[in-house]
Amino acid sequence: MNDLTRVSATAITQSPPMPPVELPPLPDRFAPQVASELGWDGTVLQPMTVLGRRVIVVAELLEDVHYDRKLRGWCPVTERMSVAMWSWPEFADSAPEPAVRIRGVIASARHWRTALTAATPFAGLAGTALLLPPGPAREPGCLIQAEFYGVAVVATADRDRVDLVQPGRRGRLATAGSTTICRWVHEVVYERVVAELKL
Repeated sequence: MNDLTRVSATAITQSPPMPPVELPPLPDRFAPQVASELGWDGTVLQPMTVLGRRVIVVAELLEDVHYDRKLRGWCPVTERMSVAMWSWPEFADSAPEPAVRIRGVIASARHWRTALTAATPFAGLAGTALLLPPGPAREPGCLIQAEFYGVAVVATADRDRVDLVQPGRRGRLATAGSTTICRWVHEVVYERVVAELKL
């Protein structure tokens, strides 16, 4: 091995590892079309990070509950410990009702595995969908896994048009119960609805 080869080999082994490449999500302008295609009524909110996942939530404001909560001074509560206390017996009768109904959760990504990882934690709350480029949306692995988890698969098409590649489960999992995390997510979404609709 000559000196040049030795120097090159040393430089390669000592170079710092490259950070993983994160591709940008698909344009958010497709979200209203996805909600329409899947029959999800409600407000299509701006992208938000919930449970560490970047998702687009479609939510319906329950106006009568919202009005009642305003009268009682119950604004959205997003502090987890406070929401957790609502399940305690001494607070069960005084805790506020959820003021939103989550109609659907969209996970948008360039790769189907990334989108599926983002969507599946919300299966207990509402219907879920993957928004993917045309190629990944039609990969057999994607369709098999999406069917297993009950997630709809939607592919981008021309301009603002989308194609429903595979339908998913309508609504939340029938076996899903109400948990503290579910209750907290509803409060986070309620806060966003109030902010975006300027209520």
